[in-house]
Amino acid sequence: MLAVMACGSTSAVPETSAPNIKATVEAKLAQERAIEATAEARVKEEKASHPVPIPPTDTPIPPTITPTDTPIPPTITPTDTPIPPTITPYPCVTCDIANLVWPSIRVFRPATGTPGDKIAVEGRGGFYWGSGLGWDESYRSFALYFNGRVAGSVGCHVNLCGGSFTVPDGTKPGTYDVGTEGGRSKTFEVVNPTPTPNASSQRTNGEEYYEAGDWVMAVGEFTNAIQANPNYSNAFR
Repeated sequence: MLAVMACGSTSAVPETSAPNIKATVEAKLAQERAIEATAEARVKEEKASHPVPIPPTDTPIPPTITPTDTPIPPTITPTDTPIPPTITPYPCVTCDIANLVWPSIRVFRPATGTPGDKIAVEGRGGFYWGSGLGWDESYRSFALYFNGRVAGSVGCHVNLCGGSFTVPDGTKPGTYDVGTEGGRSKTFEVVNPTPTPNASSQRTNGEEYYEAGDWVMAVGEFTNAIQANPNYSNAFR
């Protein structure tokens, strides 16, 4: 038995290529990253166009103080109240009571006065001095005594002193010492108050001139009495 083999042509089956999965995944990730970057850029753009407002604050801002090197001198107010000597802080080698040059009174303004008058004084001293140590002429004040009793005060600075005192009421005419506790005092004269002419005294003067026959002076005094008190009937003669 013969086996017959059929001869014929055979066609080749095409070969199918496998898909590239790795490239597909990387492309997908790149696409997602691009989308995220676009979204972030859009958010930043919106924030930039809408700034966040700064909340107000109630905390006050202190004023700026400009420093200055110019010293401000102390204000000295005149007073009749005695002020004890100023104590200078240590170390001050010269500031010992034994080294104190007490104020000495030199001038009264006015030169004389009556009880109740306020008298201005001027003087020298009022500083500390130590041999070989120099001096301290800073401002200090001292009680001012009238006939041994405190009646005012005097302030001294750089060897110049000024102050005032009041002549005590009831002081009789005469001379009295005025000075500080340890300084050189000066004699002050208290005088009688100048009497103020009145209608009565001027009428009396007119009577004296009238009795003496001095008619001109008598009329002048009677006229002064009428001017002093037009209602004073005794001035009319």
